[in-house]
Amino acid sequence: MNEMEKRKKVITLVKWSISCFVLAVLCFIFIEKPYAEAELREIIGRLSNCFTVPGVLIGGIGGLSYVSYRGGYDGLGYAFSNFGLHNIWTTKQPKKYKSLYEYREAKDKAGRSWLPSALMVGLGSVAIGLLLTIVYCIL
Repeated sequence: MNEMEKRKKVITLVKWSISCFVLAVLCFIFIEKPYAEAELREIIGRLSNCFTVPGVLIGGIGGLSYVSYRGGYDGLGYAFSNFGLHNIWTTKQPKKYKSLYEYREAKDKAGRSWLPSALMVGLGSVAIGLLLTIVYCIL
């Protein structure tokens, strides 16, 4: 891996981290209402919620992208591209793929990618939320 690829991965990780932090702050401000009178235990409970929700969302994006990368949705894509489009809208174009195997080969040849940065940031945020939950339970 050369220097440019490493830099690109770090930038992607930073982007996902910033987006997770922004979601956590927005959640804290608009949903949990930090300006309401509360003691330290309640604030830690609210922070736990605010880190868990964006973590689940961003981690879910990363998880779904991994399932797609492994071919989990190929059957649906094949069925929609071959049967759905030709049966709903009558077109004069021939079917693009003759079998699911050809569809998967075309997808593999085109290259598949997934979002490991989103999965790592999401799991990290959920871990912070769980840590805050433990602190909340101890207090």
